[in-house]
Amino acid sequence: MALTMSERKRLAIIQAAIHEFNAAGFSAATMNEIAARAQVSKRTIYNHFENKEALFRTISEQVCESVSRATEMAFDPERSVEDQLTELAKKQIDLVTSKDFLTMIRVTLPARMRSPELADDVFATIRLGDTGLGRWLEQAKQHGALELENPKEAGRCFSAMIFEFAFWPVVTNIAPSPTKAECRRIVTETVNLFLNGCRLRK
Repeated sequence: MALTMSERKRLAIIQAAIHEFNAAGFSAATMNEIAARAQVSKRTIYNHFENKEALFRTISEQVCESVSRATEMAFDPERSVEDQLTELAKKQIDLVTSKDFLTMIRVTLPARMRSPELADDVFATIRLGDTGLGRWLEQAKQHGALELENPKEAGRCFSAMIFEFAFWPVVTNIAPSPTKAECRRIVTETVNLFLNGCRLRK
């Protein structure tokens, strides 16, 4: 279905805000500059977003939704746990190494560090493990495939290994994005370490 003119303008405003926040920082970014980038009037921005904080919240929601959606997968009792975890790890590493995701993180992270109250409830969903991976682990536990005391916390641990080696070195400019071979190694080691920490039921 084709987007309406209003929907196209809203998307243009969000993309312009991402670029402006990335270039100038959240605090220094202005609605005038965002309007210029989006090629819309400032009034049009305010028709869609109450203020700059509302724009930031929308971008934050996109970040959190992408994290949750990337690992959305139903547990399949006919497939091995290792194969499914490997697929989930690949999905997550594809997300965290993507250019769009890294840009949105570079937009939201500095602002959140300076003002932790910005969109705090939005990021709380990820912090609590409410993701596709967390839900998959819940299902795996229900099917008796994995013994986990807290599947959502286990999902956070799993994700933390991916982020530690494929994301944080890149976003903090310590290292370049991992190569395909490095990504395969990260996936394999993450899955192996995770499963060695769980008791698999045969």
